[in-house]
Amino acid sequence: MDVTTGNGLTTEARFFLEPEGPLQRQYEAFRAYFVDGLPSHEVARRFGYTPGSFRVLCHQFRHDSSKGQRFFQSVRHGPRDAPARGVLLPPRFDEPRGKFADSPYFFIPA
Repeated sequence: MDVTTGNGLTTEARFFLEPEGPLQRQYEAFRAYFVDGLPSHEVARRFGYTPGSFRVLCHQFRHDSSKGQRFFQSVRHGPRDAPARGVLLPPRFDEPRGKFADSPYFFIPA
């Protein structure tokens, strides 16, 4: 079920057409200009830029060699192996080792 707001847009449509964060706003403005082919002055007005500032943003974007990293972060994978849950220590000779007296090592749970 789509829930529309007072201006007739669904919440999902508002996410794209009325971005909240500055990077999302830049992304959607660039998309409207470069992909949808809207005129720069229209995109600037729609996304809250002055025409001059939007032209400067477009110039910087065109000359940025790492433009993909600006908007999309690559996923960093965590370690593949789980850390040990306890520590295997050599025995201290001044402590009794109890039922593991024949073992040269004992386990301390984490």
